[in-house]
Amino acid sequence: MTPLIRAHAQAGRPVRSSRVRASKSPAELLALFDVLRRDPSLRLNDAGRGVLRLLDACAVVVRDRGRVLDSVPAHCRGPLAELAEGYGEVWAVLAQELRERDLPEADLARPSSLGA
Repeated sequence: MTPLIRAHAQAGRPVRSSRVRASKSPAELLALFDVLRRDPSLRLNDAGRGVLRLLDACAVVVRDRGRVLDSVPAHCRGPLAELAEGYGEVWAVLAQELRERDLPEADLARPSSLGA
């Protein structure tokens, strides 16, 4: 269990393992982002626009990962890798919380396999 997921569990939030999902290709990720970017329920409020700006920054990495890698100076690679891993954990917890909002309460009461 990662430290962030452990903290999530210790804060009293249910921790469930998500179903195994196949990774999406860069093209699939960009297409999904394009759908969200056009959604008026996100575009037409401040919080939604903030989320879209965050996702746009992620899309830059998806579209131009090679250029991003080439532009990072050697002394920044380690700290940037740590930051990317940390943010990845934050995004994973956010994804879990988004999925949990669509689950019935009975499903949330089941024990998690993440701590096993």
